[in-house]
Amino acid sequence: MPMSNSFEGILTFTGVKVDPFNLDPDLINLTDISHALSYQNRFNGHTRRPLSVAEHSLNVHRYVDHRETERWECQQALMHDATEAYIPDLASPLKHKMPEFQALEAGVWDAICLRFNLPVEMSPIVEEGDRQVFYYEFHTAMNESHVQLNMPRPRPPFTGCRDRTSSTYTPDHWAHEFREQCRKLDIE
Repeated sequence: MPMSNSFEGILTFTGVKVDPFNLDPDLINLTDISHALSYQNRFNGHTRRPLSVAEHSLNVHRYVDHRETERWECQQALMHDATEAYIPDLASPLKHKMPEFQALEAGVWDAICLRFNLPVEMSPIVEEGDRQVFYYEFHTAMNESHVQLNMPRPRPPFTGCRDRTSSTYTPDHWAHEFREQCRKLDIE
């Protein structure tokens, strides 16, 4: 028998009740974001080593930061997957076939942008960084048997990503590093 629950939403790491369908920007906080992203693995967990969304976000930030960009673009790069703290991510082929999910994700992104004073429209350099880091992660963290997929390699000069030794880091390390980078970028 289903449990009766008058609250429809999620309970965050810090104990805040949020409704992702109507996310109040005032309830969004960096501790919840950094914790959740550091415990979520990329590629639905199909990697040779742990690869958290927090690590990915830091890599995208590094990619963008190594180019001539505005501060807000570095902030947006770090926060570009913050929606995943409040709703799960879906693999792109699935996500693109689910307009209701895309609308939900857009609403969560709008609330995050409002909370941290970021533009809603993603910067082209952030989109490029996300794509190039995806290629890098695919080639460094996925199973070698996936090579036959002909996934593009990141374009040179690709700098700023950690090497495979990062697999020794814990989720708490990534949460701390994510929060520390937020502090450096004045994301509060």
